[in-house]
Amino acid sequence: MQEKTALLLGRIITASLIVSTALLAKPIGDREQIYVYMQTILSMFQGPVLAILLLGIVWPRATGYGGLAGLVLGVLFCFILRNTPGLFPSEDPFLFVAWLSFVFALIVTVVVSLLTPREPDEKLRGMVWSSVIHDESAQAALQERTSSE
Repeated sequence: MQEKTALLLGRIITASLIVSTALLAKPIGDREQIYVYMQTILSMFQGPVLAILLLGIVWPRATGYGGLAGLVLGVLFCFILRNTPGLFPSEDPFLFVAWLSFVFALIVTVVVSLLTPREPDEKLRGMVWSSVIHDESAQAALQERTSSE
Protein backbone atom coordinates (compact mmCIF):
# COMPACT_ATOMS: atom_id res chain seq x y z
CA MET A 1 0.00 0.00 0.00
CA GLN A 2 1.35 3.39 -0.95
CA GLU A 3 1.82 6.10 1.66
CA LYS A 4 -0.85 8.38 0.17
CA THR A 5 -3.38 5.54 0.14
CA ALA A 6 -2.54 4.61 3.73
CA LEU A 7 -2.84 8.23 4.83
CA LEU A 8 -6.23 8.60 3.10
CA LEU A 9 -7.45 5.36 4.62
CA GLY A 10 -6.32 6.48 8.08
CA ARG A 11 -8.13 9.78 7.70
CA ILE A 12 -11.33 8.06 6.55
CA ILE A 13 -11.23 5.60 9.46
CA THR A 14 -10.53 8.40 11.95
CA ALA A 15 -13.39 10.51 10.60
CA SER A 16 -15.79 7.56 10.67
CA LEU A 17 -14.83 6.75 14.27
CA ILE A 18 -15.42 10.36 15.31
CA VAL A 19 -18.83 10.42 13.61
CA SER A 20 -19.86 7.04 15.03
CA THR A 21 -18.76 8.13 18.52
CA ALA A 22 -20.83 11.28 18.23
CA LEU A 23 -23.83 9.27 17.08
CA LEU A 24 -23.45 6.76 19.91
CA ALA A 25 -22.94 9.37 22.66
CA LYS A 26 -26.68 9.82 23.31
CA PRO A 27 -27.59 6.08 23.46
CA ILE A 28 -24.61 5.40 25.72
CA GLY A 29 -25.54 8.33 27.96
CA ASP A 30 -29.13 7.09 28.23
CA ARG A 31 -28.01 3.71 29.58
CA GLU A 32 -27.93 3.15 33.29
CA GLN A 33 -24.95 0.80 33.08
CA ILE A 34 -22.10 1.13 30.63
CA TYR A 35 -21.19 -2.53 31.21
CA VAL A 36 -24.50 -3.77 29.80
CA TYR A 37 -24.20 -1.45 26.83
CA MET A 38 -20.65 -2.59 26.04
CA GLN A 39 -21.62 -6.25 26.37
CA THR A 40 -24.54 -5.67 24.02
CA ILE A 41 -22.31 -4.03 21.41
CA LEU A 42 -19.61 -6.72 21.75
CA SER A 43 -22.17 -9.54 21.49
CA MET A 44 -23.09 -8.33 18.02
CA PHE A 45 -19.58 -9.04 16.77
CA GLN A 46 -18.27 -11.83 19.00
CA GLY A 47 -20.41 -14.64 17.57
CA PRO A 48 -19.79 -13.97 13.86
CA VAL A 49 -16.08 -13.23 14.34
CA LEU A 50 -15.52 -16.41 16.37
CA ALA A 51 -17.38 -18.48 13.76
CA ILE A 52 -15.31 -17.26 10.81
CA LEU A 53 -12.05 -17.50 12.76
CA LEU A 54 -12.71 -21.08 13.82
CA LEU A 55 -13.75 -22.15 10.34
CA GLY A 56 -10.78 -20.35 8.80
CA ILE A 57 -8.38 -22.18 11.10
CA VAL A 58 -9.81 -25.70 11.02
CA TRP A 59 -11.65 -26.03 7.69
CA PRO A 60 -9.55 -25.74 4.53
CA ARG A 61 -12.66 -25.36 2.36
CA ALA A 62 -13.58 -22.00 3.96
CA THR A 63 -13.23 -19.09 1.53
CA GLY A 64 -12.87 -15.36 1.86
CA TYR A 65 -16.33 -14.84 0.41
CA GLY A 66 -17.75 -17.24 2.97
CA GLY A 67 -16.03 -15.38 5.80
CA LEU A 68 -17.22 -12.01 4.56
CA ALA A 69 -20.80 -13.23 4.16
CA GLY A 70 -20.70 -14.88 7.59
CA LEU A 71 -19.45 -11.69 9.21
CA VAL A 72 -21.81 -9.25 7.48
CA LEU A 73 -24.92 -11.41 7.69
CA GLY A 74 -24.05 -12.51 11.23
CA VAL A 75 -23.87 -8.90 12.44
CA LEU A 76 -27.09 -8.07 10.56
CA PHE A 77 -28.72 -11.10 12.22
CA CYS A 78 -27.65 -9.70 15.61
CA PHE A 79 -29.41 -6.42 14.92
CA ILE A 80 -32.57 -8.32 13.99
CA LEU A 81 -32.36 -10.43 17.15
CA ARG A 82 -31.73 -7.40 19.35
CA ASN A 83 -34.66 -5.49 17.91
CA THR A 84 -37.26 -8.26 18.04
CA PRO A 85 -39.32 -7.60 21.17
CA GLY A 86 -40.22 -10.51 23.42
CA LEU A 87 -37.83 -12.92 21.73
CA PHE A 88 -35.67 -13.55 24.81
CA PRO A 89 -36.55 -14.03 28.48
CA SER A 90 -33.96 -11.46 29.56
CA GLU A 91 -33.98 -7.69 29.22
CA ASP A 92 -30.30 -7.74 28.19
CA PRO A 93 -29.93 -10.88 26.07
CA PHE A 94 -26.33 -10.39 24.92
CA LEU A 95 -25.33 -14.01 25.62
CA PHE A 96 -28.31 -15.35 23.65
CA VAL A 97 -27.50 -13.01 20.77
CA ALA A 98 -23.81 -13.97 20.72
CA TRP A 99 -24.59 -17.70 20.68
CA LEU A 100 -27.30 -17.52 18.01
CA SER A 101 -25.22 -15.23 15.81
CA PHE A 102 -22.29 -17.64 16.15
CA VAL A 103 -24.41 -20.55 14.90
CA PHE A 104 -25.96 -18.42 12.14
CA ALA A 105 -22.58 -17.11 10.92
CA LEU A 106 -21.16 -20.64 11.02
CA ILE A 107 -23.94 -21.89 8.74
CA VAL A 108 -23.71 -18.90 6.38
CA THR A 109 -19.93 -19.23 6.10
CA VAL A 110 -20.15 -22.96 5.31
CA VAL A 111 -22.91 -22.51 2.71
CA VAL A 112 -21.23 -19.59 0.93
CA SER A 113 -17.84 -21.32 1.05
CA LEU A 114 -19.32 -24.41 -0.59
CA LEU A 115 -20.88 -22.25 -3.31
CA THR A 116 -17.67 -20.36 -4.13
CA PRO A 117 -14.42 -21.63 -5.66
CA ARG A 118 -11.98 -23.32 -3.29
CA GLU A 119 -8.78 -21.50 -2.35
CA PRO A 120 -5.61 -23.05 -3.83
CA ASP A 121 -3.54 -25.20 -1.46
CA GLU A 122 -0.51 -22.92 -1.92
CA LYS A 123 -2.51 -20.00 -0.50
CA LEU A 124 -3.62 -22.05 2.52
CA ARG A 125 -0.18 -23.42 3.37
CA GLY A 126 0.57 -22.60 6.99
CA MET A 127 -2.81 -20.94 7.51
CA VAL A 128 -5.07 -23.93 8.16
CA TRP A 129 -4.51 -26.40 10.98
CA SER A 130 -4.40 -29.47 8.73
CA SER A 131 -1.83 -27.89 6.42
CA VAL A 132 0.45 -27.13 9.38
CA ILE A 133 0.09 -30.66 10.79
CA HIS A 134 0.94 -32.29 7.45
CA ASP A 135 3.65 -29.85 6.36
CA GLU A 136 7.09 -31.35 7.01
CA SER A 137 8.94 -28.01 7.04
CA ALA A 138 6.44 -26.51 9.52
CA GLN A 139 6.76 -29.57 11.75
CA ALA A 140 10.55 -29.38 11.59
CA ALA A 141 10.46 -25.71 12.58
CA LEU A 142 8.11 -26.47 15.47
CA GLN A 143 10.29 -29.37 16.58
CA GLU A 144 13.40 -27.18 16.46
CA ARG A 145 11.69 -24.46 18.48
CA THR A 146 10.42 -26.80 21.19
CA SER A 147 13.74 -28.66 21.50
CA SER A 148 15.71 -25.43 22.03
CA GLU A 149 13.55 -24.38 25.00
